[in-house]
Amino acid sequence: MFLCSVVVQTVYSSQRNDARARFSEVTKTEADQTADIKEEIKVGRKIAATILGQYPLYDKQDINDYISRVGHSLTINYGREELEYYFAILDTDEVNAYASPGGYIFVTRGLMQQLRDESELAAVLAHEIIHVDKKHIVKALNIQGYADSEQRGVVTFIGGIAVSARVAFNQAVESAIHVLFSEGLQQEDEFESDTLALQILYQVGYDPFALERVLDRVSNLDNHETAVVRKTHPSFKERIEKITNDYPQLGITSGHGVKGRIRFKDRTSGLT
Repeated sequence: MFLCSVVVQTVYSSQRNDARARFSEVTKTEADQTADIKEEIKVGRKIAATILGQYPLYDKQDINDYISRVGHSLTINYGREELEYYFAILDTDEVNAYASPGGYIFVTRGLMQQLRDESELAAVLAHEIIHVDKKHIVKALNIQGYADSEQRGVVTFIGGIAVSARVAFNQAVESAIHVLFSEGLQQEDEFESDTLALQILYQVGYDPFALERVLDRVSNLDNHETAVVRKTHPSFKERIEKITNDYPQLGITSGHGVKGRIRFKDRTSGLT
């Protein structure tokens, strides 16, 4: 599917945790923070283009518009203000969703066909939005830019190794694709995205039990359809157990929240 160079994979795997720690410890100027955001968006745009080179966009514009409206309704209050978010459906039977740095979020047609109401769609999108908002891939790969004139054109990539901007950019894209389709993020990132997705659903007014329903339903599908998500995420059982434990801590009780089943069926009636 997507292959990284042996060097990139080796460096990425061996120095991933150290890179995350260094990234979180750095105190940056406002100019450098702006440069980081620009680099994140640039890398994210290329990752999104690479994904779209593998999977075409689903051609029903009205359904794409619908998930965009649901997604943007979540990012209004919970997204990063400096980003413009994009939501779209990938035309593949694979059951999965992807979040690229910079605000590019995709849901596969295969996953859309497994959803039963709008709260379940919101749960999937909220999980992916958290990946972007918490900069999970950005921190994992230590993607950053420099505003300083002496550093312009150079990006410090994994492990503090300074390389040319072009090399660093290409390595960042390759490694991010490897994360999304092969190795996956750290389990703590996935658990954090699940927990915060529950919180978003609860605060917005959607049924917060929607995420658990999606995970339970998808866990019963054929392994072929869910091969990538099984390879790159904690087990469905672990995720369900974790969010079940999260409910009381978040004050979530039964009987709360809108499902939006009729609206979802109406807006996605042409999904095939």
